[in-house]
Amino acid sequence: MYPKPKVSTSLDTELAEALKTNDYSDCIRRLDQYYGQVKRQLLRYQSPTTGLFPRVSCHTNEAHIRDSLYICSAIWALFQAYTKRIDDDRGKGHE
Repeated sequence: MYPKPKVSTSLDTELAEALKTNDYSDCIRRLDQYYGQVKRQLLRYQSPTTGLFPRVSCHTNEAHIRDSLYICSAIWALFQAYTKRIDDDRGKGHE
C-alpha cells in the first residue's frame, strides 16, 4: 500500500553534492555578472554629493527621484543576493 522508502546510496549522495556545487558556482557566476553590470552602468553615474542618479548619463546636473529609487532597489537586491544567498568572504556585498 505504501511505497518503500528509497535507500540512499553513496552515488546518490555524490550526485546531490555535485549538483549543489554546480548550482552554487552557477549562482556566483551570474551574481558576478550582475555585479559587473551594476558597477559599470549604474554606480559610475551616481552623484557624489547627493547620491542621486541622473536620468540620462550626459546630463549629470539633473536627477529624478523615481529613477534613483529604481536604481537603488536594483543595487539593494544585488546586495541581498550576495549576503543572503551566498556566504563567502569576498566582500562584494559590502563594496
